[in-house]
Amino acid sequence: MATNELEKTLNRMKVTLKARELPGTPARGFSPNVRNWRVTLTREVKGEEKPLKLSLVLLSPNEPTLPEVVECLASDIDAGELSLWDFAQEFNRGKTDQGTERMYQTCKRTGSRARRFFGDSKVVQTVLGIPRAA
Repeated sequence: MATNELEKTLNRMKVTLKARELPGTPARGFSPNVRNWRVTLTREVKGEEKPLKLSLVLLSPNEPTLPEVVECLASDIDAGELSLWDFAQEFNRGKTDQGTERMYQTCKRTGSRARRFFGDSKVVQTVLGIPRAA
């Protein structure tokens, strides 16, 4: 799917991005030049007073852009579709410790939160790899 089509769809949906750098240093094992960012996506919904919001924390050396956030969401959704064992093989050298399980559960929650935020937009669902709700 072309990035331009995604950007057009996000503009039509009135999705905005707000990024705020969090104090502190990244966790052990990450490059020291990356920084923590709290990213909030906001989408106006017709007929509703309050907009929908989707917040997440990501690591990036620079302020994240909307395509980077969408790529991060897509990666989390893909990882949440794996089993815990497969997730541990891919991201933690096969160790299924408590930290790995917390990361896995976070990725699983991201899928349902993204589905609720983006709704039934076919373009965004295709790019993010969100399966259609049954």
